[in-house]
Amino acid sequence: MGRPHIEFIQAQTLAWRPSPWPGHYAEAEVKVLSRDEDTGATSNLIRYPPGWSRTEPEYLAADEELYVLSGALTINGVAYGEACYAHLPAGFARASALASGGAVVLTYLSGVPESATGAPPPGLYKEARLVTRIEVPRMNDLGTADFARLGSSEFDPTGLGARILREDPETGEVTWIMGCDDGGWTEKTEDGGSSMERHPVVEEIFVVAGAMTGNVGTLYPGAYFWRPPDIWHGPYGVRGGGFIHLNRCHGGPFGTDFKAEPVAVDFDTPYRPVLPPDLAALAGSDTRAFGTNY
Repeated sequence: MGRPHIEFIQAQTLAWRPSPWPGHYAEAEVKVLSRDEDTGATSNLIRYPPGWSRTEPEYLAADEELYVLSGALTINGVAYGEACYAHLPAGFARASALASGGAVVLTYLSGVPESATGAPPPGLYKEARLVTRIEVPRMNDLGTADFARLGSSEFDPTGLGARILREDPETGEVTWIMGCDDGGWTEKTEDGGSSMERHPVVEEIFVVAGAMTGNVGTLYPGAYFWRPPDIWHGPYGVRGGGFIHLNRCHGGPFGTDFKAEPVAVDFDTPYRPVLPPDLAALAGSDTRAFGTNY
């Protein structure tokens, strides 16, 4: 079954709920953004209360990929403040973890995050997949978007900044952050036109700041989507104020195909999401800016 097409929801419309997982995430609250019914993999917002801590050596049976939205989290003495990123593979040894002042963390789990004390079994942990810590710079310091490396060389990178945070050595899956500065921006190809596009793999996005309009409405901070492969979408544009979002792809390396027919960005596109039955009630939500109070 995998995960359903979700495009898009505002995380603010979901309720905080007690952690569904015992062990490591006990006492935290969770908003599950999407879930794979086959593997138990999830994309989540996790809210750690002030004083949350884990003091016993342990490991998780799943990868934990994280980006701190607010507050601070410390793992093995490494501090992750706002806009810090890490990818901790399954079996990564954790001597301690704490969120003394609390934190809200965008967290991707590759499976059910069962935790166990002691050392992981041989072969579970793969150090080549570890990204210990990246402090994501401001948009103006991200550097020019390298769309060739993302298999999307037809994109015009003008006005964009991007930084690849992780490229999986086994699958070629990529996590990157991308945005534009305070001016307006319209997605274009190198020939100066704009058109709908599709990707051969899943694309997953969480909007960290700003607002971006596409063919199903305007995404504000906290907007999230999980788009299966080969679905036509876009083009996107920004009226002003800039944007920044975290991107992930699943199922192999990223790439982009474009339709030949030009399409202009419609900044008045209403919110008309594609949602599974359990989220259908959110289709009537007012998606205007919520700020960053998740």
